[in-house]
Amino acid sequence: MEDIVVTLGMVGTLFGDFEEPLATDVNDGDNAELIAITAVCAAVNRDDRKKVEKYVQDVVHNYLPDDFKRCFRLSQETFEILLHHLATIPELARRQTKAGRPQISLERELLMTLWFLGTQETVKSICDRFDVQESTFI
Repeated sequence: MEDIVVTLGMVGTLFGDFEEPLATDVNDGDNAELIAITAVCAAVNRDDRKKVEKYVQDVVHNYLPDDFKRCFRLSQETFEILLHHLATIPELARRQTKAGRPQISLERELLMTLWFLGTQETVKSICDRFDVQESTFI
């Protein structure tokens, strides 16, 4: 822990926000500088992963029936029936929003869920495949 505090103190000195590096005593009760530097470091080290754009439109819609069934564990016809039934449920209706990112389609949500249930891929890799954030999927 002491090494982390010293390293963060050096980072703070590099940014010029502090006159001297942080003290190595974390238990002094004044952790505002440590929190500020940690936030800056977290913002700088953002995880920009490569995602598959338009995976559903460009790839899934071109799957052969056997490939679709292998990936999603049901036929395309069964998927369409399930999607149609889910679309009639009022609680799953798309909300009309004026701000923020556009909502993902019910089709993409269902495909992600089926992929999750039918494979052993991690949530992170599924989110990269379907071009959504983990918070959207969970």
